[in-house]
Amino acid sequence: LGVQPVLDAAVELLPAPLDRPPSSAVRPDGSLETVAMDGKGPLAALVFKVQMWEGRRHVFTRVYQNRLRPGDTVAFLTADGRTMKEHVARIFDVDAGRKTKLDVAEPGQIVLLAGLRHATTGDTLCQPGHLLSLERIDTRDPVLSLAIEPAAKADEEKLLEALDKALQEDPTLRVEEDRETGQRLLRGMGELHLQIVLERLEREFGLKVRTGRPAVAVRETVRATALGDALYAPPPVPDQRIPERTARVVVRISPRDRGAGILVRNEPSVLPEGAVMTPEQAQAVEAGVRLALAAGPLQGATVQDVEVAVSQVELFGQASTTEALSAAASRAVHKAVEKAEPALLRPLMAVEVVVPESNLGAVLGDLQSRHAVIRDTRTEGETVTIDCEVALERLLGYTTDLRSQTQGRGQFSMQFDRFDLT
Repeated sequence: LGVQPVLDAAVELLPAPLDRPPSSAVRPDGSLETVAMDGKGPLAALVFKVQMWEGRRHVFTRVYQNRLRPGDTVAFLTADGRTMKEHVARIFDVDAGRKTKLDVAEPGQIVLLAGLRHATTGDTLCQPGHLLSLERIDTRDPVLSLAIEPAAKADEEKLLEALDKALQEDPTLRVEEDRETGQRLLRGMGELHLQIVLERLEREFGLKVRTGRPAVAVRETVRATALGDALYAPPPVPDQRIPERTARVVVRISPRDRGAGILVRNEPSVLPEGAVMTPEQAQAVEAGVRLALAAGPLQGATVQDVEVAVSQVELFGQASTTEALSAAASRAVHKAVEKAEPALLRPLMAVEVVVPESNLGAVLGDLQSRHAVIRDTRTEGETVTIDCEVALERLLGYTTDLRSQTQGRGQFSMQFDRFDLT
């Protein structure tokens, strides 16, 4: 069709912003409020993209309710629940690479705002004193990582600055440090995602970087039910000012359905008979359980889709401090996980492959060699669309393989579906 006819069809056939039905926003107390796209009512504007423009931070924003002017003070709730206030310095209308200053942003208008240092993708800009949250843009955790370092040691600071700007623009990108090797890891949603980031570092920031082989993120789980019993009683120290610390915890761990997450049942029987845990001690036990689940025994990955029931806690008077209880709970969980048949969960991707019908056999054979689960095939003219599930690690390098099998005419797209056993 071409771009121009599609844009003309959007103008002619799709509803104008002001013709859309009202949206729903959530107040801080959890109740809902209707947000109509008009000039009345308190301000509501959704930040949907951060972009570095000429080296300065700007945010793309859509105004839903009321109007926005340069100099206005806006308030918003961050993703972690903090309330922030900032001033809008300038407002621009954007046409391709050109910016035009505006005196006011009307309802339904998409504008570029300058001067907001902390607002990020998904935040709702509001009138101070009337906080609202429109539906946040859903982002997934990264599933692929690679080690990254500057080609020249002198570019270390420049690389950190460039990565910081990339992180602000892309909420699905992460930069972390490998706990074992100390390497800097760049984490994203797939090979193409990371490749685009690396190309931008070279093109926009003039940075040459060295990278390692992509590594697929994993999770851990258990396949059986097991008990863990741990007594925390470190050797006494000569210093009498340091009190003894002793506690015993028994836990039972069992698997849950895939995607069910972690469930902690902290309702133990308490020994000796008649003893009662304080709320602080109960919190310490649960904190110890969750700390242990943060790193599994196989690859140190997060343990998920498990149920942990704290079945018994033994107290030893003043020696059962919160630190002792937390440590005993962690050790009990570690023991239980190791006995409960731990297993790795790998990211499964929902994949759509579009190929010429003449290449269907070769492509299906290749997908089966990658242990793909074929869900559906659809023929549309001379092309066939294949819907399947494949483990991400088996898709590394698939772009090149698919092109060679289809003489460059095949293409595919993938989306993270879930972590599962493969």
